[in-house]
Amino acid sequence: MVVVEHMLGRHDAATGMLASALDALGASETPEAAELGLHLAWDHLYRSEYQAAAARADQARRLARRLENPALAAASAGVCALTEYNLGRLAHTEAAFENGSAIAAELGDEELAGRPEAVVLLGFGAYYLDLGAGIELLDRGIAISRATQQGQLYVQMLLLLALIRVARGELAAANALAQDAEDVARLSNNAQSLTWSLTVQCATATRTGDLPRALSCGEGAVAAGGRLTHHYFSMLARSYSGRRPAGGRRPRRLRPRAAGALRRPRAPSDQAAVPPGPL
Repeated sequence: MVVVEHMLGRHDAATGMLASALDALGASETPEAAELGLHLAWDHLYRSEYQAAAARADQARRLARRLENPALAAASAGVCALTEYNLGRLAHTEAAFENGSAIAAELGDEELAGRPEAVVLLGFGAYYLDLGAGIELLDRGIAISRATQQGQLYVQMLLLLALIRVARGELAAANALAQDAEDVARLSNNAQSLTWSLTVQCATATRTGDLPRALSCGEGAVAAGGRLTHHYFSMLARSYSGRRPAGGRRPRRLRPRAAGALRRPRAPSDQAAVPPGPL
């Protein structure tokens, strides 16, 4: 249920549920404790509380190993990699990513289907560390999601793959993936997924100098993001829709959007619509 709340953009509700579950569980080394530890780490990661996320993720990974749950260990290693990256500890980032990727590669499709968040979490790590490995992993995750008709993280996989395509300069392929993600988001009426998919399209249009489309996608992303309890995507959309196109002059009507973004926490300027953590 916590994952559902996060995917719907109701992050305050998700945090409250996690806190209540932690109080009820107490200190234990059960599968439930390992699962809760993973989601607590994920929650801290989304809120950019990296020290807390690193501690929770490492606890979850160690407990998953003791419980001999490789799929959970792979997912936890993915959170470890992301938190270590954001803390600037690159050697730890690479070690956690390589560990998680090796575990995921050994999982059968049925096992990985039961832990799709491992694909998303490690996919984020691959965006920073190994684009080729990210394509391979996300292609597999997307195929498994389609085969098993699991749509809960399908949009996230599409958009992560789109971001990797952007990083490789494959803007047409990236835009096609983001458009597919937008279609799914609209069909499922998911404001958070819609905000992110439109933001990625805004980013690709900005890079190709297509100002009218960048503006249209950016405005759509801002509007959709207004329904979220945590407005990271709305802020990021404002940042991209207010960017100056290459070789062009920024129209006056874009400036308030850029100013609005500057009054919020700064969006990464060197990454294409990348949130602080997977959703």
